Amino acid sequence: MKTTTEKVRCRSLAAAGRFVQHFYPDSRIVILGGSTASGRASASSDLDLVIIDDTQETSHIVYRQWEDFPVDALVLKGTDLPAALRRGIETGNPILQRICAEGWVLRDDGTAGSLIRECAEDLACGPMPYAEEEIALIRYEIHDFLTDLQSGRCREEELFIVHQLTALVSGLLLRGGGHWSGDGKWQYRSLEHGNPEAAAALTSALSAFYENRDKEPLLNFVRSVMEPYGGLELREVTIRGLFREEGGED
Repeated sequence: MKTTTEKVRCRSLAAAGRFVQHFYPDSRIVILGGSTASGRASASSDLDLVIIDDTQETSHIVYRQWEDFPVDALVLKGTDLPAALRRGIETGNPILQRICAEGWVLRDDGTAGSLIRECAEDLACGPMPYAEEEIALIRYEIHDFLTDLQSGRCREEELFIVHQLTALVSGLLLRGGGHWSGDGKWQYRSLEHGNPEAAAALTSALSAFYENRDKEPLLNFVRSVMEPYGGLELREVTIRGLFREEGGED
């Protein structure tokens, strides 16, 4: 007898196949990723698809309700594929690579294997290290938000400050530690996988703030994260190269 997860997986695969056949019948590569491929799918999980279709006028993202499933599809022309892969590397958030390397192939014109290998190699290499000016900017931003949080008197403002701090600090821990980043739940999952001790400490500090408005655990955590990068004592800082065009001269 099939488990609930296996039943959801079978229904997801069948629905994804019908979606592709209905809307993208001429696509040459289709890969299903996300929670369905990882075995975490529930009845409410969406279908994360990468669709390579050269008959489309433009590459696009589409979100559509299909049968009992929400579908979240990245539809790419083959000519746009290199730029899309490069973007994932440059941002440190390789969504396309993850789906292709870890997902299930639903349609293949014979070239899916090389795409999967390229994506797996990208993931194995890890993100690009921070440039010096990027670290300087992150230190400046975290210092600014931390100062605001320390002196804050309005809980509503503090909620937004903490949100920004969480994104900056978790991103620094991940990319600075050679790990890929993510969005939303994937940011936490990436941190839990790459640095479980930091993930536990950060979530504990956030709980202390949200439940009791206790800032100290979060302030101490951020200070400890920043120590290897020169700490947070900024007397004077100059950040160059922020608005330099690609290929431009200094």
